[in-house]
Amino acid sequence: MKTRIFEITTLFLVALVAPQAALAKKKTPPAPDVPPPVAKSGPSFEETRDWIVTTVDQYGGHNLGSQWVVYSNASIDNLCVLRFDSNWYAGDYKKGSKPFAGNSGSVEIPLGAVTSIGHGQMGFNPNDQTIDLQTGNVAAVTYGGGDNFAGSHNEYDLIVDNSPNAAANMPIPASPQSMVPRLTSAFQHMVDICKGTYQAPAQQKQPF
Repeated sequence: MKTRIFEITTLFLVALVAPQAALAKKKTPPAPDVPPPVAKSGPSFEETRDWIVTTVDQYGGHNLGSQWVVYSNASIDNLCVLRFDSNWYAGDYKKGSKPFAGNSGSVEIPLGAVTSIGHGQMGFNPNDQTIDLQTGNVAAVTYGGGDNFAGSHNEYDLIVDNSPNAAANMPIPASPQSMVPRLTSAFQHMVDICKGTYQAPAQQKQPF
């Protein structure tokens, strides 16, 4: 009799838990395996991606004198989203001071949403060259941390200056002035490859 009660209890628990497990699976579907876009001409997606992320890690950021801004951990996924960390350091970056949270954070730029690319020079430091990635009327650029800059934007000024990486004894084979036109060209090629990959988030329906 005890065995029969145990069997019935076990069946009841299985019947109760199984739908919950199935529901949990529905809530957290696995990320889809998306193939990368294909370049119609010129360097491939993979070649362009690898060159951009390496260059951003080597040259990204700038020296403000009393502060350093350093880009790191750059990546581009198969949906053409460029990601990198933008960390601000007070004092001497060479001594490995910890970044302060006020401005530091993770930047995400869907390159398929980029509508125009420009480049120039920042006024306060002639070594700081900028690449301006604009997404038109769509606030597609997100800054995931830092109280001062958090939120969504329609452009990002990516600053190219090898000073932070020089301080960290990383290789700097060329000047920022010579690298900016090359990086701008690479971004333009990637934007051409990535056309059609960006889908704007569905706008929330207003109740009234």
